[in-house]
Amino acid sequence: MRFGLAVLLAAAALGQPPLQFADLRDLRLANGRTVPSCRIGYRTYGTLDAARSNAVLFPTWFTGKSEQLDALVGPNRLVDPARHFVITVDALGNGVSCSPSNTGEALRDLSIADMVEAERRLVSERLGLKRLHAVIGISMGGMQTFEWITAHPEMMRAAVPIVGSPRLSASDILLWSAELRAIEALEQAGRDPREAMPAVRLMHEF
Repeated sequence: MRFGLAVLLAAAALGQPPLQFADLRDLRLANGRTVPSCRIGYRTYGTLDAARSNAVLFPTWFTGKSEQLDALVGPNRLVDPARHFVITVDALGNGVSCSPSNTGEALRDLSIADMVEAERRLVSERLGLKRLHAVIGISMGGMQTFEWITAHPEMMRAAVPIVGSPRLSASDILLWSAELRAIEALEQAGRDPREAMPAVRLMHEF
């Protein structure tokens, strides 16, 4: 199953649209801090219709990148760019958009609300869209979808959270705490915490 998905992802990557970046300038976080010169990565598929009403926002899951969402965009897939203008977006903190690894201490307390605020600004300020046809997300992308529902319900016609939850359960907290400890252990040992990501992904898939 994983081998088949890997082949699909690799094949899809050959024809995917280019990664673009939107400069959001100063981004104010929910904790009151401001991130200067914050950039967010995204890709677009399909064509925006004359009414500008067919845009679908598709944020990444935990550790995911927009290039991986490519396998889910197309005919007979999760969302079809023949019908919709699809915006796949690299959520803050994933290492492509502004993240602790490329921005610094200001992003160490990043929240789902911060991710959605950056996405809202991408949609409204960079792409000039007042309303989305839908927001769709898987896992942590589903959490972002729930945040869109509560924070900006007027900006979408539909929301499709997939295996995401509006509130972390005890098992969610246990899993994410274990993943965080793996990263922090390497950091405390003076090693690059990114070395922990293969183990983190294994824990997440398990």
